[in-house]
Amino acid sequence: MTGLWGIWFALIMGITGAWYLFEETRLEVIDGTFAWVDSYPLVVHSLPQLHPTKSEILPFGELVAAAQRHAPDLKITGAMTDRNGYFYVEGQTDAVLVRDRANKMYLDPMSGRLVFYQTADALSAYWLWSDMADSIHFGTGGGLTTKFIWFLFGLALSGLSLTGGWLHVKRMQNRSSGSRWSGATPAAATGITLTLLCLAQAIIQTFQASPPGTGYWPDVTPGTALIALFWFASTFAVGFAWLFSLRPRAPASPKTV
Repeated sequence: MTGLWGIWFALIMGITGAWYLFEETRLEVIDGTFAWVDSYPLVVHSLPQLHPTKSEILPFGELVAAAQRHAPDLKITGAMTDRNGYFYVEGQTDAVLVRDRANKMYLDPMSGRLVFYQTADALSAYWLWSDMADSIHFGTGGGLTTKFIWFLFGLALSGLSLTGGWLHVKRMQNRSSGSRWSGATPAAATGITLTLLCLAQAIIQTFQASPPGTGYWPDVTPGTALIALFWFASTFAVGFAWLFSLRPRAPASPKTV
């Protein structure tokens, strides 16, 4: 029942996961772009960098008020005081299922002048979908309600991988050694190896994302660190348990009467 009722969720994860793979491929291999407009490189249209002096920058409150005057309908959810020299804000309008940075604004921090304002409604279909994928994949489009639904279905489908693996192991154990698939153990070992390689790549990319020359581990909350550690520990525990269960066993000796 869980598998049947979770088909829609698995389909969403598959489509958005394939999209993330395409995005990363485009960034790394094709044209190196990740957004339509930004003040950083690797975008289709890059805004020129500003070089304001600290003494000329307006107070934070005044810049937020200026952004709100330029876009009264924008519900500001985040701000950055120095995005390559710009005062940057992002948030939500009446657009549906888009992440906050689909609606973003760049101000001159010395005058509060509007330099660029992007809204989700003005984006092409490609870039609109790019800003919708996160909300659909992570279930953030409907607030806490959809987050809770996504959590339950994600937990259920993750549980299916454990129960499915367990049923497979039990079937293999009930078969004679001659009828068992000889590639079961290598397949399990390959899965564990791939997981280790993905972990190593994630650590490398995390350090690369830190400011140049620092090489520090980015700050994470204790809860985030605990969940990450639990996930990796449980993944390896299941993988090694699978290998242990699939190990060749000596045939049972015949009983004597």
